[in-house]
Amino acid sequence: MVELKRRNAELEQQILTIKLSLEFVLCGEKLGTGHSIPLPVCVVGAIQAIQEM
Repeated sequence: MVELKRRNAELEQQILTIKLSLEFVLCGEKLGTGHSIPLPVCVVGAIQAIQEM
């Protein structure tokens, strides 16, 4: 049971990392397409993604 919980925590961490990566990629794409989105907004978006989990 302990092993299962540890594994679950590892997977959750990986999912979190992937979600964060996606947030920043999306921000980068928006910035790249001429939309003026300041980086702090991207960071806020990433933080919100974390809080929603």
